[in-house]
Amino acid sequence: MSVKQHGSDLQAFIGSKMLEKDVAEELKYEQNISEDDGFSQLGDIKVPAGQSTVCITGSSVFPNGRIILADCYFNKRLVIVQSDGGLFTEIPLSPLHPFDVTCIDDKTVAVTIFNDNKIQIIDTKNKQVTKTINTGTGRGITYRQGQILFCEKGKGIVGIQLANYELCTLVEDCTINDFSYIATSDEYLYYTDNGSTVKCYSVKGDKLWEYKDESIMSCPTGIAVDQHGIVYVISNKNKCFVLISADGKTCKKNFTHCKG
Repeated sequence: MSVKQHGSDLQAFIGSKMLEKDVAEELKYEQNISEDDGFSQLGDIKVPAGQSTVCITGSSVFPNGRIILADCYFNKRLVIVQSDGGLFTEIPLSPLHPFDVTCIDDKTVAVTIFNDNKIQIIDTKNKQVTKTINTGTGRGITYRQGQILFCEKGKGIVGIQLANYELCTLVEDCTINDFSYIATSDEYLYYTDNGSTVKCYSVKGDKLWEYKDESIMSCPTGIAVDQHGIVYVISNKNKCFVLISADGKTCKKNFTHCKG
């Protein structure tokens, strides 16, 4: 889940992202999925059942409050829900597996593909792919000031300028893995690596801090940051979320909203 620089910022932390404007209130969206009467419940959001098990691996929010979810492994689709949790539309992407998604504007999103080395730019209104960008193995993704930032497995953090689609490596880091996620805030970027570590860099690629704690932050599968610089990380193995201070020196664990 990652910081989205739109209207209310950071509005989804489902498997990978959540709301920045009021993180505490929106943590309800990170709850695990369960089947119920043909729908998969995700907090107050109802994701319509697909042909197989629903598996949300990424999410983002549009300026109008609608939330877009990447239903990756089995149903191979994007799902857009209203801000009140009701279904808006679905966008099938089979045979591709959409892993993470970020909103660029009120109708355009960028999607990393789990089973292919590409990022797709999609017009959600017309449900059409408008641009395919060949990349390395992309995982977590976010958008910042005309640039897509994503985690490339085994390489680091890569930026794509939407003005010319040129790629550049911002951070070299071979620990980026299949479940690395990224968030940005102001001039900083934050991401998870292959174990129990969160790293903070400037957007120029300078390392600021690194926080690691295997006892409480095992298998991080989502990251977000609020307007005060507090970092929120989903610890999948421990079924909790972890709050890390803006300077990366201290943390606090919270089980309230991460019930397995």
